[in-house]
Amino acid sequence: MPREFICTLTTAELSEIYHREGMTIKKMCPIVGCKSDITMAKILHQHGIDTNNNKRMAFQKRGGRTDEEFKDFLTVQYLDKKRSMTSIAKELGISWVIVSRYLDKYNIPKRTKSQQQHREGGSNWKGGRHKASNGYIEISVKGYPRLNKRGYVYEHQYVAEKKIGRPLRENEVVHHIDRNKTNNHPDNLMVLTKEEHSKLHQKERQEARKRVI
Repeated sequence: MPREFICTLTTAELSEIYHREGMTIKKMCPIVGCKSDITMAKILHQHGIDTNNNKRMAFQKRGGRTDEEFKDFLTVQYLDKKRSMTSIAKELGISWVIVSRYLDKYNIPKRTKSQQQHREGGSNWKGGRHKASNGYIEISVKGYPRLNKRGYVYEHQYVAEKKIGRPLRENEVVHHIDRNKTNNHPDNLMVLTKEEHSKLHQKERQEARKRVI
């Protein structure tokens, strides 16, 4: 009766060779020290390594990441860092179509064509400056410590901080002197505490009512 072959490599080492280095079962035989493809396949199965070629190809397309790891990777790269599908695909050595399919698989919302055009490098890129839905201007400032999830900061806050030479405190807001939310010239901006800002608007409302009467 032939003696059972004993593999001295760990599961992690076998997975690294088979999945990440892309070795075939036949090529792994001399590395592991066995002579039979069948024996090599059994060893992989014993260590919980799936030899299904489709799954293996998917693993390689994901850059050697598990399904969950790749989902997290795409979420950070596509949603948080605002990278394009083409840029991500180039890094992984696959087509953007495959990246698109994975976004669908993981229910990661895709940017619209308009959003894509307005991102850096797009045909409608305006240097990272646009009007938000609340009427304030947002700008993209690389390296700024207090960007929102989309990578922007309100321009009036950024300009005001530059003007006073320090970050805004939690109890401070930026007031537009001429009430024009898009006029973010330093001379039109005033840093007030929330209490001061509230009192200022209250006084303005009282004066407005007097003018009506």
